Amino acid sequence: MSTAFQSPTPGATSRRWLYTLVILPAVVAWMVLWWFGSSPSGRYFQHEELATNKSSAPLVLIGWVVMITAMMLPSTAPLLAVFRRVVGARPDPNRLVVAVIAGYGAVWTLVGGIAILGDSIIHLLVDASSTTSVADRWIAPAVLALAGVYQFTPLKRRCVTSCQSPFVFVSRHWRGNDPRWDAFRLGVAHGWFCVGCCWTIMLTMFAVGMGNLGWMLLLGAVMGVEKNVASARWLGPTVGVGLLVGAAVMAF
Repeated sequence: MSTAFQSPTPGATSRRWLYTLVILPAVVAWMVLWWFGSSPSGRYFQHEELATNKSSAPLVLIGWVVMITAMMLPSTAPLLAVFRRVVGARPDPNRLVVAVIAGYGAVWTLVGGIAILGDSIIHLLVDASSTTSVADRWIAPAVLALAGVYQFTPLKRRCVTSCQSPFVFVSRHWRGNDPRWDAFRLGVAHGWFCVGCCWTIMLTMFAVGMGNLGWMLLLGAVMGVEKNVASARWLGPTVGVGLLVGAAVMAF
């Protein structure tokens, strides 16, 4: 472990930064998503629009980033709190927290771009198929089934375990020799573990619709508990079974 890492002292700093950098952006993002859902122009931010308008991809990506801010940013609060205490004695602790958030957001933005590209390719293949209606019917059940199976994999368990240990994670990834860059890299590392934990669940948004606020609230709560509550080990398999049942119901 680097000597740059110092054990955090709980309660040593104000929690104002948490509301400014995590809670406020998440609340604003939820308000924007609500506006997307109720506005006629909100359809341009939905991935379904890609089926008829490929030029809407940048807007869909923006919608994805807003969705990630609403659903995933709050779940990083425990890690950010540990990191904020670790760097509290430095002259720019909040900027370092922002760098972590930027690295985390960069990973999820990249994943969103890949997902949108994959979604577009799938729809192109379906449109070119002579059995379009049959193929299109199986896309959503296949996504739910994939998400359900992934809940039981060793990679999923490893990523969840890593997310549930924020102090250990920070101690392993924070060096502080080049503070802002190291903070950004810590955010990137946490982002990839978070993706490993949640990517298939987030992928279900393409099956049920990115504008479904009820589904987003449910999934956001599930992923938040799964990532941060070690005693909720039953939740992952339970969600997996639920997704597999949902896939079967949608298919048949």
